[in-house]
Amino acid sequence: MGYITPTLLFIIPNVFISGAIFFTMATLWRSMVPNYVGCVVLLILYAVASGLAADLDNKTLAALMDPIGTQAFDEITSYWTASEKNTSLMPFGGLVLLNRVVWMAFGFLILVVCFWRFKFSHVASDRKRKYIPQTVDLPGELIETPGAVEPQGSAGEKPAQRFSFPKVTLDFSAKQTGKQLLQLTRIEFLSVVKNVFFLSIVFAGMLFLFLMSTQLGKIFDTPVFPVTYSVTDLLGRMFGLFMLIIIIFYAGEMIWREREAKMNQINDALPVNNGLFFASKLLALMAIQVLMMLVVLITGVLIQTFKGYYNYELDLYAKVLFGEKLIYWWLLCVLALLVHVMVNNKYVGHFFVILLFIIFTIVFPNIGLRHNLFRYGSDPGMFYSDMNGFGHFVRPFCWFMLYWSGFALLLVVKAN
Repeated sequence: MGYITPTLLFIIPNVFISGAIFFTMATLWRSMVPNYVGCVVLLILYAVASGLAADLDNKTLAALMDPIGTQAFDEITSYWTASEKNTSLMPFGGLVLLNRVVWMAFGFLILVVCFWRFKFSHVASDRKRKYIPQTVDLPGELIETPGAVEPQGSAGEKPAQRFSFPKVTLDFSAKQTGKQLLQLTRIEFLSVVKNVFFLSIVFAGMLFLFLMSTQLGKIFDTPVFPVTYSVTDLLGRMFGLFMLIIIIFYAGEMIWREREAKMNQINDALPVNNGLFFASKLLALMAIQVLMMLVVLITGVLIQTFKGYYNYELDLYAKVLFGEKLIYWWLLCVLALLVHVMVNNKYVGHFFVILLFIIFTIVFPNIGLRHNLFRYGSDPGMFYSDMNGFGHFVRPFCWFMLYWSGFALLLVVKAN
């Protein structure tokens, strides 16, 4: 029963719930990208439930909101003695059973919606578009042939005409290469930020930050001012999950876009340096991280405003978000793109990026490799105080970031 009970309470229900959600989203939208949004929503619910559990008045609500069920289990066993935890079986009732029933019912409802909405027809717009013929003006000059006889034909038909097309001049200069890089970067950047699912993730992240800001402004139930450095610390840590998700998933989408469309061999045959394609994807992914930091900044200012605090310290926002945290996410962008270039499967690439992140952040410290020279992108940390700012933490931080930036450049060379 020690094995059967957790299997029946957690393993099977969680597989069914997550499977129902992901299967429905992929089936109705005919794409795997919506599943990324589904992952984010489940993580938000889990994180919000964990935040609510910190308040004694919201224990029951937190237990029911958790899609995984761990908050309900923690609530029931929170007052168990060490002897009871060692000898008692997992409780098959109370909030745990209620949580499981609620979320299993939600999973069945999702499958019913999937069955009701699914169609075997190909996805297409229901609106009929009127075909409007277009004329194309060819650049060139019309050549008149002296003494040419107009060909015989039906009335109103025009004779065939010959055009002289302009000569194409290939330009491989550094200036033209820079223009190509900027244009490709713009295309890659807009292809992501205009995507409705990316916007959904960003909106979900902002909503999550607003929900978690309820814990801001108090230390052990003692009210404190929501000063800028505490806001940037909380929001930077909380929003890190969304930054990681966006880097992992959209790095794969960028690398595999041409491959899945069967256009990669055509791109390889173009008279353009292959390094431009990788560089444009890397710059676009980095630009997306800049955009996400702007989202955090705007959200932080709004939270301070709603809490009645108006000393925003925008310079401190810029130093923390764009000087400290952004560099780490840029380094992770390089690693994620390299993995997807090296691994010949998008989803296996996702797995290896997550695996490397876990190894560097969790496994290495637990096996004794805590030194920042061994953990990719790590640094001694930056700590701010009102008395001396960042103080003596700036210099070691800069040295380690310079060290890891040099290593990232080697990874870029390897990826090309």
